[in-house]
Amino acid sequence: MPEILELAGLKVIAAYKTAEEFLEERMAGRYKEADLFIFDILLPGMTGLELAGKLRAEGEKRPIIAMSALRPRKESLERNGVVFVRKPIRLVELEATIK
Repeated sequence: MPEILELAGLKVIAAYKTAEEFLEERMAGRYKEADLFIFDILLPGMTGLELAGKLRAEGEKRPIIAMSALRPRKESLERNGVVFVRKPIRLVELEATIK
């Protein structure tokens, strides 16, 4: 995934396998310079949508993109302020979503 983002001209700060790993790094003060967050919906442990909801509840305003091969319910996306991108990700679609 980071390679696809770099092809789109984006700087990838980090990639994690779980939401919990991301939250630990965020609590340590990282990601202040991030413009947006991209999560897979089907993360082990806490899902990407649960993570997005937690970030929004904490006041996070930056864009969050959720990706999955499965389409989540629209209400889940709207409730968590998330934009959805279907996997496999096409670079053109990702670029359009980000811009």
